[in-house]
Amino acid sequence: MRADPAVPRWVRYALCATVLAAFVVGQSTYSSVNEQAKRETAERVSVEAELIEAIPVTASGGKVYLTPWRSFQARWTTPDRVEHSGPVTAPISAKVGTVIEVWVDRESGTIADAPATSQDAATRAGWTVLLTILGAAALIVVARRLTLTRSSRGQAHTLEAEWRRIAAEWRRRYL
Repeated sequence: MRADPAVPRWVRYALCATVLAAFVVGQSTYSSVNEQAKRETAERVSVEAELIEAIPVTASGGKVYLTPWRSFQARWTTPDRVEHSGPVTAPISAKVGTVIEVWVDRESGTIADAPATSQDAATRAGWTVLLTILGAAALIVVARRLTLTRSSRGQAHTLEAEWRRIAAEWRRRYL
């Protein structure tokens, strides 16, 4: 099967290179996020926190935000048996006295985000691959369009020059 002559060889090569580059970038992103997840897992620990008081919602310039989360004052104890308290976010349906799972910094005991997971790494790598392919494909399309435009202009100038020569000759012969 022969390649389509309307698609230049350099475009086909560029598309292949794009896929290979996206694969390398995706692998790199996946590895990087997995390493980040390992560090975060080592630095953080999951503990149970008891919700002790609902934090009142304050109006911010008359705007109302609908969210499935609500802030509470909570109390938790770290694995080294140090008690801490502070604001946490819990589902809006939670009540005072509810026990929820929170992630805390292993050293300071302060609230931290949950560590990244391998699913987070795969998701981020997938988005990176997709955006790499789309971005490179957009550049290839723009480059192809520029080369077609330049080529068309060159052909148009050649045709115009040829027409002027032929028109002058035709006038001499027939007029």
